[in-house]
Amino acid sequence: MSNPNAERKRARFIVPSEVEIDEGIVLAPGVYDGRTTHLGFIKHEECVWTPKMHFLELDVEQISGMGGRAPEHATLVEYDITKYVEDGAIRIEQTIPS
Repeated sequence: MSNPNAERKRARFIVPSEVEIDEGIVLAPGVYDGRTTHLGFIKHEECVWTPKMHFLELDVEQISGMGGRAPEHATLVEYDITKYVEDGAIRIEQTIPS
């Protein structure tokens, strides 16, 4: 597999009720910023796409406010929320090409 293609879009995610996305990190209901990524690879002269992945981007203040502990030198932390989007616990409000 070579010559990868990628679609990356800014996204806004709706969290209708509390969701624990990591140990000690519980998202309160609301709207959060992040991104979606869709990767494609050329295989046998055609493009094969992987499933879309969804990431939430939280700053240190947001993480602290949720009871979590952010890495010491980070200003922004990404969380893979793909399974929560697929399960319907988190919804995509809007995507914007990057």
